[in-house]
Amino acid sequence: MANLVPSGSHLKEVNNPMKNLSLIAAGAVIAALAGPTALGQAAGGVPMRPAQWTDEAQGTDQEGARPLAGLPPWFCPVGVAGSYLVSFNFSDGAFSSRGVLSLFKDGNLVVNDSSQGGLKNAWDSLTSGQGAWRCAGWGTFHAVSINFNIPGQIDPDGGLARLDYEGHVDRNGRIDGTVELRLFELHQDPLNDVVTPADVFTFDGQRIEAISPR
Repeated sequence: MANLVPSGSHLKEVNNPMKNLSLIAAGAVIAALAGPTALGQAAGGVPMRPAQWTDEAQGTDQEGARPLAGLPPWFCPVGVAGSYLVSFNFSDGAFSSRGVLSLFKDGNLVVNDSSQGGLKNAWDSLTSGQGAWRCAGWGTFHAVSINFNIPGQIDPDGGLARLDYEGHVDRNGRIDGTVELRLFELHQDPLNDVVTPADVFTFDGQRIEAISPR
């Protein structure tokens, strides 16, 4: 509530900064619940497209490093959380593997891949990936997973891999996106060391639903 203080024969209104902050915070919450169009109109009268959300919600901490964290998981209104059966393709379009990508409501991530047993003359076996994800905009997400490469013929010392996911989920539960693979030696810091991607994969798939068998 504004304060009233004497000013000659009139009362002068003094703005209460706490009131202004409360109004701003309340407006932001209402706009967030209403969706991207409302946010865009609140900011300047122009609805914001999903691509604009992604651009504004993310940046990079340094060239080649992983994108900065975006919005919390609960901000994604189309139901990004869930498990998805996906297909991975190499950057040249060739098939790589199948996998299950699980994004939990608390922001945790688990990735299981059909190629974890290794591929002869290509790579040794590896563990499941575990990590975290955050909402990056309207139906889009950013995720990071870490897995261990088990020592074998290709790499007797083993190592670490970090995968950076940029994905989108539509209202029908279809998912698609890209994955950047970076490889590290065991003594390196996969969360902060800057490494050129070994490959960039694409993926697409469908949310797994608990439906009765036909």
